Amino acid sequence: TPVQKVIVLLHKLREEVQAEGAAETKSYEKYSRFCKEQADDKAYAINKSQGVIDRHTAAIDALGTEIAQLDQEAVDHKADIAAEQATANQTQVVRETTLAQYTVERKNLTEGIDAITRAIESLRESRDDVEAVKAAAALAQTQSAILAAGQQSGRFLAQQAPPVYKQRSSEVLQTLVELSKTFKLKLAELDEAEARDRYQHEMTEGARANKVAALQAAIDKKLTLSAKKSEEKSEREGIVAEETAARDADNKFLGELTTTCEDKAKAWDERSKARAAELTAMTEAIGTLEGMGDLYSVNKKLVGLAATGREVRPHAPALALLQVAADRSAKGALASALSVLDRSAKTLGSGALALLADDLRQAPPTDHFVKVRSLIKDLISKLEQEGVDEATAKTLCDTQMSEAVTKRDERQTEIEGLKAKIQGTTSTIAKNKADMADLKAEIADLQKSLQELTALRQEEKAQNEKSIADAKSGADAIKQALVVLQDYYGTAMFQAGSAYVPPNADREGQTVSDLAPETFSGDYEGKAAE
Repeated sequence: TPVQKVIVLLHKLREEVQAEGAAETKSYEKYSRFCKEQADDKAYAINKSQGVIDRHTAAIDALGTEIAQLDQEAVDHKADIAAEQATANQTQVVRETTLAQYTVERKNLTEGIDAITRAIESLRESRDDVEAVKAAAALAQTQSAILAAGQQSGRFLAQQAPPVYKQRSSEVLQTLVELSKTFKLKLAELDEAEARDRYQHEMTEGARANKVAALQAAIDKKLTLSAKKSEEKSEREGIVAEETAARDADNKFLGELTTTCEDKAKAWDERSKARAAELTAMTEAIGTLEGMGDLYSVNKKLVGLAATGREVRPHAPALALLQVAADRSAKGALASALSVLDRSAKTLGSGALALLADDLRQAPPTDHFVKVRSLIKDLISKLEQEGVDEATAKTLCDTQMSEAVTKRDERQTEIEGLKAKIQGTTSTIAKNKADMADLKAEIADLQKSLQELTALRQEEKAQNEKSIADAKSGADAIKQALVVLQDYYGTAMFQAGSAYVPPNADREGQTVSDLAPETFSGDYEGKAAE
């Protein structure tokens, strides 16, 4: 019937909706796992990057302080060297002045000693007064030298006139001998003072030179250490810049991931509610249609009675017995009525009609129709009451049947949902077991590969070191070539453009849509069109 066709169609549509719901549930569970895994991974990566940034930032600050301190100490040492060099220059000037004075004094003393020595020799060689006069003249000639030597020593012949020769050669000789001794003593003292001054100067300058060398070594050491720390600081700053860029990219990715996953969750809730409402409506419609029963056939007794009525109509003359027709006898009419009652009792399976027929056969022959009419009226009233009772019972049965069907469908829906979850969990368990086996095999392969690669690494180390040296040499050559070409062509043609990075991409340059698994999209429209 048309109702049955509609019921079959609704069952089919409900099964399709349930199958689509199960498929969407599976895809959304996969998408939800993707959201959680990506959120956890990005949060871990962000925290890890922040830790790296914090550590390197602290190290950069400490290196900056150390570099500033080293540079300041180098500047202080340079100032100390400059001060020492200034002091050394001043000391050298004093030393040169003292040395010049020493040279002049020693020259004067030496010349005085030579003159006295020659005078003594002349006196000793003289034999008469003439020779004494010559000696006195020689002594007079050396007066200027003796006076100069005496002025420098400050002890002898200071501002004195030359002695008058009295022809006392022995006294003069004695005086010259004493004077020669005095000059020689003064010369020895002058040489000793010069030696002490030279020694003191050399010791002082040697100590100063050692100090300056030590300061210069300290400067070189501090500048070398400062350069090394500056290089380390630059490397750490590069790491901080890279980690900051990666962290910011992951933050943007995580923000987009959160928004996308929240929107997908809201859409999933709305689709689930719409699908649940659609299944409920289908279930209620099916229950309503199935609870209506077969509207294209009535009660079997009424159908039988209608059929009997159609058979009785050709025997309308039997009803003429009530009018006492002239063409039939009372006996014939009674026989016809009994025949009709027997057929109706058999057709309808009614004991009341059969009992009525027996009563008519056993009743007295007089006025049979009065009793027949009474029995027929009673029968009709009884049948009408049975019809009312049956309709009431049918309504109650339909209501209870509808409730039972609704509950059955709800339980069936729950059972199907639980079966789907069981199947999904069983599939997940099996998949996890298979993944564990695959991972164990991969671990064994990786360990084997690690051993092989370690052996290969040892063999390739020398070649790699040579390649690095060649690469450095090549890089230096390329830099020099670039300098030459940039000077000729300009720098514009050497500015390489950076690779395109889509908005809200993570540190690997991938967006949420690149990584997200396939799932539902758009609003849920249901099976209204079908």
